[in-house]
Amino acid sequence: VTEALRSLRPRLRGFSSDSYNNLLNGNADMTQAWSGDMAAMLDQAEDPSVFGFEVAREGAPVNSDCYAIPTDAQHPGTAMLFIDYMLRPENVKKNIEYIGYPMPVLGTEDTYAALVEPFPQCLVTADDLKADLFFRNGDARAEQARDAAWTDVKAG
Repeated sequence: VTEALRSLRPRLRGFSSDSYNNLLNGNADMTQAWSGDMAAMLDQAEDPSVFGFEVAREGAPVNSDCYAIPTDAQHPGTAMLFIDYMLRPENVKKNIEYIGYPMPVLGTEDTYAALVEPFPQCLVTADDLKADLFFRNGDARAEQARDAAWTDVKAG
């Protein structure tokens, strides 16, 4: 992958991790972005209709964040109360609108669907989940190799 990306360098201005800001300010014509970043960008764009979002025909990785309480938390009960509060449907709806990502809480599906209406490709379907395209981290050595490759590609 590193060699394939390097081969693109002569035809590109560069590689950046600042995905949607470069689109908004006109410094990029194309970027890789997570669906939530695209939703956030649409919310900030003067004219969202000038943007598009495509998913590769092979599919796209599905990722998921979660709330967690460390085993050594000083106040696990308070943490549970906070998570309970955050998972109430009315708060989940506000969170979806703020972060641009769906959350698996019954009754909030329409909130996310409305947010990404211009880009229905952002919706994760049951078929996407069956395709086993979950984003997985590697072990420490694999993560270091990936980071080193990305740094090498960006540096040119």
